[in-house]
Amino acid sequence: MSYCKPRYTHAALAIGSAFIAFASPVAALQTGDDLHRKVAAYTAFIDAENSKTLLCKTYLGTTVAPTSFDLLAPGLAGAGPKNEFETTAQYQRRQTAAASVQPAKAVIVTIPVDRNYVRYDADVGAIMIYAGAFPTGHYSEAFRADLAAYGAVSAYHMLDGPKLQVGVGEVIRVLSTATARTVLGVPIRVTNAERHTKGLILSTDRLFGFARDDDSTIMGFEASQAVAPRLKQNLRTAIVINPEPPYVMTGSQNGEAATAQTPTHYTERSTVIAAKPLCGLVIDVQGKVLATADAGTK
Repeated sequence: MSYCKPRYTHAALAIGSAFIAFASPVAALQTGDDLHRKVAAYTAFIDAENSKTLLCKTYLGTTVAPTSFDLLAPGLAGAGPKNEFETTAQYQRRQTAAASVQPAKAVIVTIPVDRNYVRYDADVGAIMIYAGAFPTGHYSEAFRADLAAYGAVSAYHMLDGPKLQVGVGEVIRVLSTATARTVLGVPIRVTNAERHTKGLILSTDRLFGFARDDDSTIMGFEASQAVAPRLKQNLRTAIVINPEPPYVMTGSQNGEAATAQTPTHYTERSTVIAAKPLCGLVIDVQGKVLATADAGTK
């Protein structure tokens, strides 16, 4: 059997050393299945590092200026749903026209980071990034599946296929307050508010195809003990995406009526950008890309 020597990166070597240091002294305490899982997860990470796309490699070490969700969404026109008063041919022409004004290149959008999955290994001097650092519908409940987002998605008749949710943010705005009474005559203060959920809907069922679960290593980079605490606290995560039809979807729906137990009535709004994921990035406060990983499934 021939053997091809892996082309480890510095980060991969650091993570590999950390894995070996962890596994060796406690191997006897782990079950065979657990150790096999860790080896398989590490092997998948090394394979992903060695086969990383040129696009993701190109970002490493560069300084980027991510686009905020709020700036990107208004610029994505999208054709929207077919109007009942237009023919199919007219709608197709409108779709073509909308696609012609969309971004011609990949866009970097920042997303919230879960720092519980960003960990420093002082023994090897490396910050490890695990899949759970990029909160998605696949790994967590970050994006509210029961809100108007999916109502908006279904209204636009998106193509069949895997879909992944990524929550970007939520804004609550108080519209009015009033005094009401329960059936027993007890006065309660009722608040009417608007909850605006923002997110991405990605054309994949997993953000990182090689990651087995939240605790799978997806990236890593060297950092000294002196800078690691501040770096970990301030780093950002981002996704490189290609917006896809229908580009931007918006929706709204009336929430449940206010009660004595839940005295706030919400009008639910959503803004969702449809896109294909290309790369996951970890960025410092100056915008320097510290680590990358292929996003989506190959």
